[in-house]
Parts: sequence; C-alpha cells; structure tokens
Amino acid sequence: MNIVFDINAAGQLISEIDAYSQNVQKSAVEILDILEFSDSWNDNNSKEFIANNKRICDDLIKIVETEEEYKNAYKERVIELTGQYI
Repeated sequence: MNIVFDINAAGQLISEIDAYSQNVQKSAVEILDILEFSDSWNDNNSKEFIANNKRICDDLIKIVETEEEYKNAYKERVIELTGQYI
C-alpha cells in the first residue's frame, strides 16, 4: 500500500481544527455571558442552571485544550515529514 502525503490537505486539516476550536471558544464565551446575567435570577432552578452551564463551559474549555494539543502534535509531524511549517 502506498501512502501519499498531501501538504495541502494537511494545511486544510489544521485550518479546520482552528475553525472548530474558535467556534467552541465562542460557545464558551456565550455561556459565560449568560452566566454573568443569571446571578440576578431568583427562581428555584437558577442554581442548577448555573451549575450545569458552568460544567458545560468547563467541558468546552477541555475540548479546546485537547484540540490544541492534537493540532500541535499534527503540525510537528508535518514538519518532520516535509521540513516545512504550515
């Protein structure tokens, strides 16, 4: 089996990872914005709502960190294969 390395496809994948991470970060910021205003809510469900959204935000931050690690590892392999930085 012959495997052909395509530098353009590698660059495209890295761009897509960046776009995905930016969208996840945007979602986390939007949740934080909601939480900023939810402190003034005084209903029975607000504490649970806030706690759940904080957990979601924490998960989104972990996703971005993991994607960044994956992207950096991938970039390192591309450099090893080609000697080029994308």
